[in-house]
Amino acid sequence: GYGSIDLIVARMNTEGGASSLLEDFDLTICKASFDGKHFRIPDPHRTFSAKSTMEPNRAAVVESYVKHFKSPSKKYLGEMAASALASTTIKAVRKDVPNAPFY
Repeated sequence: GYGSIDLIVARMNTEGGASSLLEDFDLTICKASFDGKHFRIPDPHRTFSAKSTMEPNRAAVVESYVKHFKSPSKKYLGEMAASALASTTIKAVRKDVPNAPFY
């Protein structure tokens, strides 16, 4: 919500530490950090305006998903119908953005 602070807790599996974890975030605004001494705020003009850029491949995936998503004909779908709808959308997105490494 407005004026809140989100805390992310993660298990570190890399030698790069927290900074390598931050680099994996898709939204620039999520890469802001505090290490106990220094605040690091990438793109502060946008961050302090509650705006953000997105990693290009992920932005392309979101754009493609919005383009291909079709609302279900019924409010509640059974498992098979929901799965088929999701699979159709995902196949179309993978065709649009074949080099996205995260899905």
